[in-house]
Amino acid sequence: MIEEADGLDLDGIALIASRENPPSNEESATQREREWASTQWDLHHRKMAIHGELYGVGAQIMADRLVGATKEIPRNPETGEYDNWNK
Repeated sequence: MIEEADGLDLDGIALIASRENPPSNEESATQREREWASTQWDLHHRKMAIHGELYGVGAQIMADRLVGATKEIPRNPETGEYDNWNK
């Protein structure tokens, strides 16, 4: 477990630890009842605030999907920069 955790951040280490000592069904149910997520755009629809509380695998899936989606945003081939899509 220590070798697998080398180079991970605290969230990654917590995920490994939860695999080694998974929560009981009752603990999982309690966590799921407390999970929440919300999004809110600013008035000009240029930025979004994301708030929430997720646990374990669900939290990791959300983080992976957000990071993956941002990596798919293409740069402008002429400038090499990201275009402001809301000009």
